[in-house]
Amino acid sequence: MEKGELMSTSLNIFHIGFRLENLVTHSADGSDDERKTYVLDIEAWGNLAEDVDRNVRNGMLVLVEGSLVSRSYIDRMKRMQYRMVVKAAEIIALGT
Repeated sequence: MEKGELMSTSLNIFHIGFRLENLVTHSADGSDDERKTYVLDIEAWGNLAEDVDRNVRNGMLVLVEGSLVSRSYIDRMKRMQYRMVVKAAEIIALGT
């Protein structure tokens, strides 16, 4: 896990973003295992964001429950970009 910085909106609502990496090993044909790393962007808001900032550290194992949402933004080249993030409803620190 790679945690970002706790920030607040103009309405004083806290939010934090972080990335989770999940290493998956599988074999399509029973031969040598193939490894893939999947990266998920996670965002937490309000009290949950504050809890993450206080209790979760980079490299920890965490369990995240939430909703998959689409975010859009305009990049530096003035093109519309889209990305998917998990909006966390619950985050449980499982340890190192």
